[in-house]
Amino acid sequence: MAYQPDSVTALIEYLESAGFRLVSASRGGMGGVQLIYEGAIDGLPVEVEINADRGLWQALLKFDGMDGFTTAEVMAAYLDVAEVVDGDVEFEAAFIRERGAEAAVAFRRDGDAAETIAEIGRAHMKRVREELRQGFEGA
Repeated sequence: MAYQPDSVTALIEYLESAGFRLVSASRGGMGGVQLIYEGAIDGLPVEVEINADRGLWQALLKFDGMDGFTTAEVMAAYLDVAEVVDGDVEFEAAFIRERGAEAAVAFRRDGDAAETIAEIGRAHMKRVREELRQGFEGA
């Protein structure tokens, strides 16, 4: 396999030591990787997807009841009631290891969490698209 960041290795070790099991593993050309782990954090079922495409690594999570995976950056914004900040796989892996239990507790307590998290993600992507559009028009 191509280079794997230390933060990804640490996340995989954490997941495996916490009883997660690897349910899907795909590896392809140009360094493509997709690993999906299933387990539980603080008793709440969760899936973690670790993926890489052309050297860009990402770690995503999805609690039971969510329609799709979300980024740790969006989940942190939900927990902190803050704007989404740019992150990287180091941030994402650390978030899952260090704040996963906090996120699970908050998700379980908030009946609207899945929709709120999805809306935070949609609003962030809308802002990013608008910033890119303005950048292209101003170039």
